[in-house]
Amino acid sequence: MRITVFACCPFCGSGKVTKYGKEKNGAQRFRCASCGRTFTGRENTVLFSSKVSPGHIRRMLSMLMDGTTIRQACHQSKVSLRTGVLYLRKFQALISPGNHHFMGWNGWVDETYVSAPMKEQKPGKGVSVLTGRRKKKAGLSRNLIPIFCGVDDEGRCFAEVGDGRGVPGVEECRKHYQGKFRPGSTITHDSGNYGDIFAGCKEIETDSDSAEAHDLLNPINRFTNLIQRCFKVHLRIRRKVSGNWGSSGPLF
Repeated sequence: MRITVFACCPFCGSGKVTKYGKEKNGAQRFRCASCGRTFTGRENTVLFSSKVSPGHIRRMLSMLMDGTTIRQACHQSKVSLRTGVLYLRKFQALISPGNHHFMGWNGWVDETYVSAPMKEQKPGKGVSVLTGRRKKKAGLSRNLIPIFCGVDDEGRCFAEVGDGRGVPGVEECRKHYQGKFRPGSTITHDSGNYGDIFAGCKEIETDSDSAEAHDLLNPINRFTNLIQRCFKVHLRIRRKVSGNWGSSGPLF
């Protein structure tokens, strides 16, 4: 919804972009040294030329994702029905399969994992027959669903749920990653089953336990943490505090 760092000018493509003061509302303004045009973080986003506050849009989108009708979501978000329908069409256009654009020239990819619903977990695959609870397993359990994530330095991102369980193979990674980045891009990732998926791109591979991994993988780690938080908040999973799972504990 908002771009915080511009790797290149959205008008001429030049990389000479610098900060150029702020708007009256406190938003950061940028200026291109090549073409001289100024712009803000709303350029090329759904918030461009919008008179509605981002908080109202986020609330309306959140209610729509929870299954609320468009009329109720607009009423609770304090926006008109006409504005709500307009933004609903904008978001539908963003996620439609025919509008997937290439990612930027610098990208990061990684997988994160969420627990499968209990009804999808078979007793012989990590769930006790007597208690119905999951058994603790060493390593990556087959009851975990992989989510393939990617971000770039221009604010674009994607997250796709995998079809299998546990650690994905090369073919499944190929299905979700191949074609997302232009040839010649720089892709940073940890050691995984990627094979020749990023052929034609410059790859920076690092061990996730190494000292430099924190700085190299920070953009994708922040995004995967956000994905995890969305799942935990949606499922009402609360943090364990002082040995108890109480309602007073803060959400992830």
